[in-house]
Amino acid sequence: MIATIITIIVDLIGNSSDSHANGHHNEDLKCYEFLFKVNSPQELKTLQLDHLSRLCNEIRTYLGEKISKSGGHFSGSLGVTELTVALHYVFDSPVDKIVWDIGHQAYVHKILTGRRDRLETMRKKGGLSGFCRIYESEHDVFGAGHSSTSISFSQGLWEAQKVLKGYGIGNGVDVDSKVISIIGDGGMTGGLAYEGLNYALNLKTPLVIIYNDNDQVSLPTGLSSAMGYKPVLPFFLEKTSGQEIKPLNQALEEFYTSLSNKNRNDSEHGASGSASSPGGLNIIGPIDGHNIYELIYLFNMIKKPQQYGGNNTNSTVNATNTTYSTNNIDGTSNSLNSIHSHKERCLYVGNVRVNGPLIIHIKTVKGMGCPQAIKSLDTLHSVGPNTPLTMEDLVLNSNCNIPDFGNSGYGKYSGMNNSARTANGSISNDNDTGNGEIDTTHSLEYYKKYISNADNKASVKDEVFDSESYSLVFARTLVKLAEVDSKIVAVTAAMPGGTGVGLFGTFFPSRTFDVGISEQHAITFSAGLASAGLKPFVSIYSTFLQRGLDQLIHDVLIQDINVKLMIDRAGYVGEDGLSHHGNYDVNTLRMFKNLAFMFPSDQLDLTLMLKLASDLNRPVAIRYPKDKVPNKSQLGYNSDFYNYIKRFDFLNDLNTPTSGYGNSLSKEANAYYDDLRNFKSKVVRQGRDVAILSLGPVLHNVIKSMEYLDSTFDPTVIDMRFLNPLDLSVLEKLSQSHEHLVIVEEVISGGLGTAVLEYLTETNQLSQFKIKCINYPYEFIHHATRQEQMEMAQIDPRGIANQIRSFLTQP
Repeated sequence: MIATIITIIVDLIGNSSDSHANGHHNEDLKCYEFLFKVNSPQELKTLQLDHLSRLCNEIRTYLGEKISKSGGHFSGSLGVTELTVALHYVFDSPVDKIVWDIGHQAYVHKILTGRRDRLETMRKKGGLSGFCRIYESEHDVFGAGHSSTSISFSQGLWEAQKVLKGYGIGNGVDVDSKVISIIGDGGMTGGLAYEGLNYALNLKTPLVIIYNDNDQVSLPTGLSSAMGYKPVLPFFLEKTSGQEIKPLNQALEEFYTSLSNKNRNDSEHGASGSASSPGGLNIIGPIDGHNIYELIYLFNMIKKPQQYGGNNTNSTVNATNTTYSTNNIDGTSNSLNSIHSHKERCLYVGNVRVNGPLIIHIKTVKGMGCPQAIKSLDTLHSVGPNTPLTMEDLVLNSNCNIPDFGNSGYGKYSGMNNSARTANGSISNDNDTGNGEIDTTHSLEYYKKYISNADNKASVKDEVFDSESYSLVFARTLVKLAEVDSKIVAVTAAMPGGTGVGLFGTFFPSRTFDVGISEQHAITFSAGLASAGLKPFVSIYSTFLQRGLDQLIHDVLIQDINVKLMIDRAGYVGEDGLSHHGNYDVNTLRMFKNLAFMFPSDQLDLTLMLKLASDLNRPVAIRYPKDKVPNKSQLGYNSDFYNYIKRFDFLNDLNTPTSGYGNSLSKEANAYYDDLRNFKSKVVRQGRDVAILSLGPVLHNVIKSMEYLDSTFDPTVIDMRFLNPLDLSVLEKLSQSHEHLVIVEEVISGGLGTAVLEYLTETNQLSQFKIKCINYPYEFIHHATRQEQMEMAQIDPRGIANQIRSFLTQP
């Protein structure tokens, strides 16, 4: 490798008024032989292989020139230049999904995907973002801002493609695309990365995970640096991290040997892993992350295994012993995840089938090509505008040293698992019927035929309104919706029984995911499912949702991804007490205006809100308690309508008013649903002078509270149903006829009462009402029954009546 130092002369004043040829100085174009020929990944593929090292050098020079002017993260992208070029040279973005873990590593990715000429606008108003943004390019499949998210999101993408393919939905190319996660530069020190990796291993999801090992987990500053800073390494790289970079031939030889040893170990001892492969992981490396030719060949072995598998079909290794095990998880397992371990959950490296995720361990130099950056990783991780930078011109030897893999040491493995190949050389899918679809034994009809509890099926259809809990209403409704919408899937974090997701899994095992105690992963994984076209309903207890708040904000809401969040165990939960109350979600989520935030007060609203959530293409949250649903007498519907809506068939009559049990009942149901679709509140009782705004199931305590008040008390009672968007029209109407406003909700603060006060203040209407907010006190309520806790908080019927009486008798 020849290194020549060149200094980029940067005009710190700027030359924005100079004339340009296609946006660039003519002299600039002379400096870049290949860079300005590449405006997309497709154009990159037209370059000859031996031109790519020169292109990488030009990219680094260009980065130094532009970032020195605009400022931005700098060193990370320099270290992954060859990797990024190799990825886009081989894989077909955006069909193949390239998921960057930390966006500041993706500047080269931006250059190669049509944003080169706007690089100077980075982080400026109206310009490019400093991170990946899904609104910026179809090649940015995920908005990487916070770290450690890529594995979880990537797994969601792949599992979604699996579901879509199984149900014959979507483009055949899209559902067969490769999913590649690039993580490193500190990303593997975040806990979410390990939640994702653990679940990928659990399901044997065939992701390609590229670990960019640049010896960095944090900037080398402060106390850790003074004490002799040493990066913390992922557990699975403890053996390989201390090794020298290996030629690709050697790395593959060792990789195939480890697969052979693991398979033999599994066969003899039934073990799930081996000493050479920690935890059963499939690891290639460490290899040189700056050797673009080896990277390209390795990626081709994954992308086009039938062309890059070697030509030695007379394998010297017994195929039966060396084929990596693809057996399903023990069929006796009670885990919902056992259904996901099909034989097709594998990818190929050449002729060899790999079961589960593949980790490619590459070593890179952060700041490669800029001596200043390498010496000052703390200050040049990110640079400010107008920072002079000196770049190094890295030019590979002219013969390029492109490996001759045809006669390499690992060629003897090219015949492994040859039985997996068809006569024309293409790789066949173990479950493929030959027409591109998965065998019907994995279809909806199969699961419905062989469900274990026939009684559950009958009860789902006929008895939902006689269910015991909101959680069961959710589960049974989702089953009915999923029967006609194959894109609906359910996700839970180790609570399949409590949330009702387990019942859904009885009917749709391949569309049910229990990620374990990994709420962060559940949410980011669901973002991946939704981004690929599914409708994930993620059911998490409110108290555990706190663990995933960062993911909910950054991986779902900021990116406006179509995830449906079921907030179970909202409010007081009874005997589990302090640590399990669901009191802290409302004031946090109310601030996100793109989140449709729904509060059903009974089973009809919950049923229709789930239908509405499925119909909406936006994030949705539905909040409900650990409590019994109202009985028939509490609901207040007439008998004919009650008997009509308690059968789930009425869902099929929505939007078709001439069908169903009769025009009048169908029209009534459609009118009810229309109000929900328009986010309208519901007038439960029309009165005068005093208006009670209720949110959620506490409505039934409000109605019962009237038994403890004077018979002349004649309030208007309104079920608000939505916190966002808030039905503001009802406040306008109330201001004309009501003087007192009482707001009742199961939150501590920051909910409906706060929203109403904010609106009345902003519109100068606050003086028109006397207002009383009835909600939870600012106290930690200890364990008791839920009824006792409501009494302690004075939000039970008698407590509500007492507070209203005191409010109305104030001078």
